[in-house]
Amino acid sequence: MFADGQNMNSHEVFSLLLREKLIGLPLVQKILGWRHTGFNVHSKVRAADKEETVRVGKYMIRPLLSLKRLFFDETAGKVRYQLSRHGSQEESIDYLEFIARVTSHIPDKGQVMIRYYGLYSNAHRGKMRKAGADLLHPHIIEDDPVYVPAKGWAEMIRKV
Repeated sequence: MFADGQNMNSHEVFSLLLREKLIGLPLVQKILGWRHTGFNVHSKVRAADKEETVRVGKYMIRPLLSLKRLFFDETAGKVRYQLSRHGSQEESIDYLEFIARVTSHIPDKGQVMIRYYGLYSNAHRGKMRKAGADLLHPHIIEDDPVYVPAKGWAEMIRKV
């Protein structure tokens, strides 16, 4: 059923989706038939309990904006969006401005959206690898001693 070269992660996810009848077999075969499926699952970290699994699941399915809160006023050419669930706060903007705001979240081709700094940066990991350090158990850096400045020149002249 799964094309050669597919990793176990995609196999597990598609099997679950098929079991739960959330996706059909023809669609799974179509996706896996693509040269670059774009399918990537980070499976090194597992949820500790059901509560954490539900929290991550809710985060993953949360859309950029809710279509239930979005309205288009054709006569005025305005898009209205309810900022709160109860409709007490609302924003009304021109439809072109709305399209510009939404499309600003689409990255340019090849643009990196995730950045790693400090211990997680590629540069730091590369330096540690060259130094032969154990990347799984990083060295804990102690605080540097507090710098006490030397006596000023005026005080030294008084001493002389």
